[in-house]
Amino acid sequence: MMTKLTPEQLGDAGEDLFKLLCSQAQLIPNPSIRDRTGWDFRVEFPMGDATATTLDKRLPRVCQVQIKATAGSSGVVTAPLSAVDRLAKDTAPAAIVIFRMRADGTPLMGYVVDLIDDELARILQRLRSVDKAGRTDTNRIKITFDYRKGRAFKPTPTGLREALKVTSPSDVAAYSDKKRHQLATLGFDDDGGIEANALVWIESQDHLMRMISGLAPLKPIKLDAYERRFDILLPYTGSLFDGVDEFPIQLPMVGACEIVVRGGPRDPAALFVCEAFAPPPIDGAPLMVIRHSMMTAVFNEDGLEVETVGHFYEDRHSVNEWILLLRALTYLASDKGSIELEFKGVRISTPRRWPARSGRRKPATPPAVLRTLERGTVARRREHGRRRGAERRLGREVGAERPRHIVQPAPDRDPRVRRDRRPRSAIGGGRALLQHAFLRWGVLHLRREGEIGPPRCKIVALRVIAVRAARHPGSRRRPGSLCGGTSQCT
Repeated sequence: MMTKLTPEQLGDAGEDLFKLLCSQAQLIPNPSIRDRTGWDFRVEFPMGDATATTLDKRLPRVCQVQIKATAGSSGVVTAPLSAVDRLAKDTAPAAIVIFRMRADGTPLMGYVVDLIDDELARILQRLRSVDKAGRTDTNRIKITFDYRKGRAFKPTPTGLREALKVTSPSDVAAYSDKKRHQLATLGFDDDGGIEANALVWIESQDHLMRMISGLAPLKPIKLDAYERRFDILLPYTGSLFDGVDEFPIQLPMVGACEIVVRGGPRDPAALFVCEAFAPPPIDGAPLMVIRHSMMTAVFNEDGLEVETVGHFYEDRHSVNEWILLLRALTYLASDKGSIELEFKGVRISTPRRWPARSGRRKPATPPAVLRTLERGTVARRREHGRRRGAERRLGREVGAERPRHIVQPAPDRDPRVRRDRRPRSAIGGGRALLQHAFLRWGVLHLRREGEIGPPRCKIVALRVIAVRAARHPGSRRRPGSLCGGTSQCT
């Protein structure tokens, strides 16, 4: 007559069966004297063959096992979350071995649930949700395991040995590294999972525009940091923000470009290899920011600003870099200085499309924009004929393969003149690439000849912030500062 065992007796029968099978499979099951460490047995494999590696490099092959026995048909077993927490976070191989038995303790089938990959992620997610709920009594909380999703084996010495070989691979160091990496990265997004709410003091609209354009750092007055893991937010308690007073804003990259400053057809040019970035498309923000280690160019809807970066007495650059910078500043301070922006290729780092501003027409398709702008008009060709001829005489071909913006400053004039009546400098084939890049973001919109409305991406002013002999009124420049004076050209 079959005797039905109690759950405690069934658990003892499962542990006895496991010890018997391990002994028959030539494995060493070391039991836990005080069952507070999460595992019931620490199973050791025989040491590997000495011919496979040197004796000083052999590592013991072990795995930690918790035993469960069940006579039910639900397909799941439960375990205290505190025990599974200690078992799963050990870098050694760990598993839960489940024996499915009859009510009298007769074994039917065995299952192994490895505590790595998806199962490890599920345990960590459960621990985080418990922490989010404000509970710490994990010994009173249960976690379930569906053993039918595990690896089945026959309850024989050979079956158990082969199942535990998969749990504890021969490369012990590689397994430990993999598990350590998963413990640190599972549940986090690619950005690290750190989020923060910052309280920032905005001095003016210009300060806000410079900050969101990456020209001024973000200096938070108050910072509340959070960590997002498994889409669960908890207060961040690490040291990542210790000693950090400001944060630079990283803008999406548009492409590589060159700033070429010329002083005349026979003067050597000053060339700066730069990167172009796209600020967010909000009212008042720049259209494009071009950065170099020594200077920054900012496109606005009504002009172009070029300002130097750094301090003469503090920054360290090579002699050639200083020569290029001083040459460019000298050209821009003269009446014949000009700036060319050469785009060798346009690329957008993210496919995100910003919403178009209200009140503007929808952007045309990029191929149509390129065809319209590259064709140009007769008036534009005549206006640029003199500059193109000068460059051809220097042996430099101007074509569609090397589009460029050319800005020629005009003499100073009465500042009371309305800005919309200022003479506007035409833009060559490079406008097509710039328009094409920003149309991908939904920022700029094409305005063909004869249409009503202000033109987009049209350079009408050149503002040079550089060292001057006499300081600009209201300037607070320190001695040797690179950005103390202002020269306005249109």
